[in-house]
Amino acid sequence: MTQLLTPELDVSTIDVEKGLNARRHIDPDALERLASSVKRTGIVEPIVVRPTGKGRFTVTAGHRRLSAAKVAGLKKVPVVVRDSGDARTAAFVENVHREKLNPVEEAEGLEALAKDMKLTTNKAIAEEVAMSTAWVGSRRRLLKLPTKVQEAIAKGTVPVDGSRSCAWLPPPPPASQNASVRSSRVAKRRPEISCAISPSCST
Repeated sequence: MTQLLTPELDVSTIDVEKGLNARRHIDPDALERLASSVKRTGIVEPIVVRPTGKGRFTVTAGHRRLSAAKVAGLKKVPVVVRDSGDARTAAFVENVHREKLNPVEEAEGLEALAKDMKLTTNKAIAEEVAMSTAWVGSRRRLLKLPTKVQEAIAKGTVPVDGSRSCAWLPPPPPASQNASVRSSRVAKRRPEISCAISPSCST
């Protein structure tokens, strides 16, 4: 039985196109671990590229694996060459299913995809990336949350499901205001304490 060989390309001929990778941050420790794995076993899943002419290619899926290959010092990587379909869609779907994007990165990727392909509804976007309309809607709503909440969701300290309930709470009052409110409440319950709190109170 003849074994089909996966084609390989020189790492130096593969470019990374700005805006195609939905991932905004790659954990250095995770990248080092992946690079160590690549050194031992090679790249198991080929990197998807598209030709751009003059012997060069652009990665559309597998950005993290390509980065790990460079860290590992590989000169060649296995690839799948695709010259059809939308590059941004391929990159986004690859990242969602294989690269473990955080929810905010997923949301930003969806928005970029929608803008690039002029998709105006959650349903149209969902059909493009083969995900449910509800999932697309829940991710896109994250971009309407305050920046601090988005950062917490991206770090995993606030769950996506809990973001709606906590995001719009008003900020806590200053400590001095808290003390004033507490003193006022205590004074209402105990008039004699009100006199002790207020310098203008006469006995």
